[in-house]
Amino acid sequence: MSNLINIENVTSCLSAYPLFERVEDIDETCDRVGKVFRPHNLDFFGAGKKLNAHMDHLPMGSITVNRLRYQAEVSISSEPFEKFLLLILPLSDSAEVRCGKQKIFSTHNVAALVDSTTTLAMRWRKDCDQLILRIDREAFERTCSAQLGRPLDHPVEFSLGLDLRSEGGLICENLISLIAANPSFVESILKYPMIAAQVEQSLMSALFISQPNQYRDEILSPSTILTPHYVKRAEEYLLAHASEPFTMRDMATHLGISIRSLYLGFQRYRRMSPKTFLRNVRLDGVHTDIIAARQEKRNETITQIAMSWGFTHLGHFTKAYSAKFNELPSATLRKH
Repeated sequence: MSNLINIENVTSCLSAYPLFERVEDIDETCDRVGKVFRPHNLDFFGAGKKLNAHMDHLPMGSITVNRLRYQAEVSISSEPFEKFLLLILPLSDSAEVRCGKQKIFSTHNVAALVDSTTTLAMRWRKDCDQLILRIDREAFERTCSAQLGRPLDHPVEFSLGLDLRSEGGLICENLISLIAANPSFVESILKYPMIAAQVEQSLMSALFISQPNQYRDEILSPSTILTPHYVKRAEEYLLAHASEPFTMRDMATHLGISIRSLYLGFQRYRRMSPKTFLRNVRLDGVHTDIIAARQEKRNETITQIAMSWGFTHLGHFTKAYSAKFNELPSATLRKH
């Protein structure tokens, strides 16, 4: 790992978001950590040793940034996460990580990327200090589907060890440093959820493209890479202007192509219409803003947020939102 992500930088960034510190009771610690991740088993070793657990917790949107440290040597085991993935980066010392049949020793040069489908067993050495990113599975799979240009057949299954010295690892590390080791940047993006969402999507795309998984050959194949430039430009336009009023004709005129070519290109290479792509982007924007409104205690209603993203028929909006996120907008507001 480079100097971008180190204890000093992470401390300066996350110390403003403490969840708990100096907790000795193992049951209390397990319960509080489990509420961020999922219920799990926790044991520690060494006669007379203190657990002395500490955790910082920074919720953003699809990714939460966490720092977890135990003074004692500990073992941790969990059933498959199902709803999220974890990216675990030791800031000090090392950990043994097992996922299914895979096993690595995670160090400052090798992170662990734990997917949603396998059991997890870890043993952290004494005073192991970990930076842990919790990545929402639904958001991650939407990003992967957009990269592939089609829905996923099965949940993504990753190779466990992410070499942070590799080209892809360095890209991921640079993106992680923005949200975990750069206090001024974090302060800024918390004010602008759309910027945070862009950083999150970039990191999720980098993990999907660079880390070995069952879709990697397809994503790197010429047929995937050679998507027509106008389709990519259309996607960029939709992402940049999603919160603004415009028609498909406006976009086609801006891109200098016919509406027919625009629709045919999306159907062939993205297996959806540009309107469906735009609706998904806007729903993601609403989802992010609802979470932000709750966390920042803003006096915005769901109706106001939905209308700011161009949804004028609230019945249709609620139906589309529920289909995409498996919950009502009001449930998202309460949950976060």
